[in-house]
Amino acid sequence: MLNFFDADLLIPDVVTVVYLGTDIFEEGDEFYYFEDFQQHSDLKKNSAAYTEQQIIRADQELHNFYTDAQVAQIFALLAEVKLG
Repeated sequence: MLNFFDADLLIPDVVTVVYLGTDIFEEGDEFYYFEDFQQHSDLKKNSAAYTEQQIIRADQELHNFYTDAQVAQIFALLAEVKLG
């Protein structure tokens, strides 16, 4: 998940998340659910269940969610714009 702390897109905030699935609470919603990687790893180690407060819910448009290759490409383009 990629966000920026500033409007000039100079300070990125990259968070690694784990895809949990859609409609994981079986309520008929059409959202994608993710969880912070570290939290996911900790919960798996302790065999704990996650709650709605611990997950990230995204609509079908998936704003700010990218693969590692896409994040690298975005950073390369930003570097060209900022340095060029």
